[in-house]
Amino acid sequence: MRKSSADYLIFSSTCAIYGETAYLPVDEKHPQNPVNPYGESKLLSEKIIKWYGRSHGLNYVILRYFNVCGASSDGLIGDSKKPSLLLMQNAVRGAMDIEPFYLTCPPVDTPDGTPIRDYIDVEDLVEAHYHALMYLEKGGCSDVFNLGNGKGYSVKEIIKKVEDIFGITMPIPTGKPREGEYAEIYASPRKVREAFDWQAAKSLQESITSLKKWYTNHPNGYDE
Repeated sequence: MRKSSADYLIFSSTCAIYGETAYLPVDEKHPQNPVNPYGESKLLSEKIIKWYGRSHGLNYVILRYFNVCGASSDGLIGDSKKPSLLLMQNAVRGAMDIEPFYLTCPPVDTPDGTPIRDYIDVEDLVEAHYHALMYLEKGGCSDVFNLGNGKGYSVKEIIKKVEDIFGITMPIPTGKPREGEYAEIYASPRKVREAFDWQAAKSLQESITSLKKWYTNHPNGYDE
């Protein structure tokens, strides 16, 4: 980047750097205590970027994503990972009989016993990146921002929403529990809203509907 005079860096980080929540909603000053390798790797990357920015004058925005969901609203671009690790994507695939859906979250201390997360639609995420670049180009200081809705939904609530939209009740066998899961986290999006004049706008229904379009046309992801 230095050799090519690239002045701005936008880094995709994650709410996983926070680990178990000390308070809710989670703002950017929350203690950083990752409970899995993914969160730890992102936290290390953030530290490298901050030190490099200080040493070499690199201007950056670090965006800490909460749970990303959905596809493009026209159904042309979507998740093609095999297997996907994303709850809503897998629930929609299960509802469409593309592949079996398994409940892979461990029991946690929440009202229905499943993890609560903040979900942000991928199109809202794209728009936030555009605003981050405009922020830097207008002279904004290097900084860190949470990207989320500011509201949490449990795993069972997401599954119920998918079932309601498809008009079905899915069999939900239990799979191998994922390690490094924690009970509840959702964002305080106040800082990014004030800095970028941006906020997440897409509803859960819009995200699920976009995934339905995507998987109808691309049940196995992108063509080889």
